[in-house]
Amino acid sequence: MSETERKEKEEIVYDNAVDILNSYWNGKQYDGYNIKSTKVAAKETPSPYNDYSTVKQYFDAGIKARDSDKLKHIGQEYKLLMKHCTKSTNSLQFIKCDSCEHCRSHPIHSDKLMDFLKPHKRHFTPTPSKSIQNSFCTFLELHNSKITKPEGTIDAHCPSVNIETDLCRICKRYIFMSAAEEKKHCQILHSKVTKNKAPRQKRTSQK
Repeated sequence: MSETERKEKEEIVYDNAVDILNSYWNGKQYDGYNIKSTKVAAKETPSPYNDYSTVKQYFDAGIKARDSDKLKHIGQEYKLLMKHCTKSTNSLQFIKCDSCEHCRSHPIHSDKLMDFLKPHKRHFTPTPSKSIQNSFCTFLELHNSKITKPEGTIDAHCPSVNIETDLCRICKRYIFMSAAEEKKHCQILHSKVTKNKAPRQKRTSQK
């Protein structure tokens, strides 16, 4: 199979998958809100998010190049996004706040969900059950336990995570999957804080 044929086949598979998803979601409701989905075929240019190449260029660039007029706005948007992000091993959570200008101008629609999560600041991290050995608490068990703040750090009980090396020691909301990811995260978000910090111990390559 030639490269052109392989690419055409991938596009057909992609479009078929998107058709299935679109037929499933379009017209349904979630949390009382109507869902209107629109297919974007493989050969179409994504809209309104058509700056993939610029974003990739930003993350591939060096520190000085990221401050250029062409790329600086990507960094500003990324920093705003990451202030509302919690990244664990198996999830990526974005939760709006009630203090920044962006969130105030784009208010939360699902107030009941936010009221549910507000005492905990974020979704629960898997927590071992105190009553059932070798078992974890369910979502409702953790909520009904009246915990006023998250118990421990994210992924504190995940066997594949070493909190000493994998958790961001500054924001405490980001689990790294590699040393390269940690370096990029700290360069962009915590450059002023990490400038004079000693390097951490070597991360084990278990992922």
